[in-house]
Amino acid sequence: MRYLALLLQLPLFAIFVWIYLTVPRDLARTPARRLFDIAAILLALLASVLAMLFAYDADIGHVGLIWKQVAAVLAAFHSFPLVLAIAWFTRGRVFGVAQK
Repeated sequence: MRYLALLLQLPLFAIFVWIYLTVPRDLARTPARRLFDIAAILLALLASVLAMLFAYDADIGHVGLIWKQVAAVLAAFHSFPLVLAIAWFTRGRVFGVAQK
């Protein structure tokens, strides 16, 4: 049950990855950029899993058992796009605009 949060978020994460890979279209498509993109996606997934596990194991007081799942889903949902957003801005600065 502890990985339910990640399972619920996978379709949304796929949409985030698609947006990350397609926007902007004017960046140079090089092997280095592809490697950077793969590393960023894997880092975002790792951060999401770690945040989910931390939130699931956190002591949030005397509340119902469902709140562990809610906290885990929220942590996973917020950490994945945050890492991708940081990678998106970094990628723009590192790889710049493609020469036409």
